[in-house]
Amino acid sequence: MEQPILDILSTSKYQHKFPPREKVHQLKSDLAARGILLSGTAIKLITETYCSRAESVLNEFTEHVLRNRSALGLNSQDTILEAIGEAFTNVIVESRGCAISEFPTEEFKKLVLDHFNKTSAPILEHLQRKARQKDLDLGGKTSSIQITGSQIGNLVLGSVNQSELRATVAEIIKEGGTGAELGKALQSMVEVVGKITADRKAEQAELFDLLKGLLQQVKLPKQDRSRSTIKVIWDRVLEISQVSSDVAQVAQTILPMISALLGH
Repeated sequence: MEQPILDILSTSKYQHKFPPREKVHQLKSDLAARGILLSGTAIKLITETYCSRAESVLNEFTEHVLRNRSALGLNSQDTILEAIGEAFTNVIVESRGCAISEFPTEEFKKLVLDHFNKTSAPILEHLQRKARQKDLDLGGKTSSIQITGSQIGNLVLGSVNQSELRATVAEIIKEGGTGAELGKALQSMVEVVGKITADRKAEQAELFDLLKGLLQQVKLPKQDRSRSTIKVIWDRVLEISQVSSDVAQVAQTILPMISALLGH
């Protein structure tokens, strides 16, 4: 994400007080007073608070980008979709991590993860409609714009299984080249994440989800990869990897390869 576009996203976050920690803190106090802090109602209300604020940020960001696309150098469908997609991934990863961290037990964290993914999915659909409906002034009708989930957000929300990731990694390794070494390292990561103990299933599910988004980026041609998307995903991977010493160790061995991918 180019700096001017990143500045717009940062400004939107600031103006909307994202993430809404203070509001959630007050909400948790009210729920505790009612004796339902650890309940399905609490999961629903807290998750929806984070999702609602994320949607507000992304709506404002999208409006600003579409309104100022020429000044921002977004002169094609692809560049506009890339900017919106990177913002979506950035905000959703941060918001989801915050929501999960509000609950102490793995049972509740897993329920939060599931509910968050279901609640946040319509945000993506809304952004797609917003972009379709705008007159992009790109020499074609807006009705001709086709926005897919992979274009607008590389983080695929929902259930991701280990065999699916293994298959993707195998494809990357088979292609050879510079991505093969990283593919082998990520293969190790997939395996150790698969061995995370049952009391950490929420973190395991989120790590699988994040790894899927990362692998999607690795599979792209070098010129099409989004450094900001890779960074926000990997930063969250490093954060969650602390739940397991084995996962954390593998993550540290991959870190130099990710840095190289980012051009550091």
